[in-house]
Amino acid sequence: MQEPGVKCPTSGKEPARMFLASTGWDALTALLPFVLLFAFWFFLMRRVRSGQVQSPAQQATLDKLDEIKEELVRIRRSLESQ
Repeated sequence: MQEPGVKCPTSGKEPARMFLASTGWDALTALLPFVLLFAFWFFLMRRVRSGQVQSPAQQATLDKLDEIKEELVRIRRSLESQ
């Protein structure tokens, strides 16, 4: 409530319009952390699903399995040729 002749310190905006603008900004800033967390989670899930995330131990195990497979193929060929 204002007394007659006293100006509102809202820099010329109507109080109702300033309230709506403030409410919109508050809602945006309240939702922003959730949007960022969802985007980060979505990014991680896509990387995990595509198999891009492998620890060095996992990569070493896969390399060793490839070597074993190649050795078994070589042994099989040598046995078949005899």
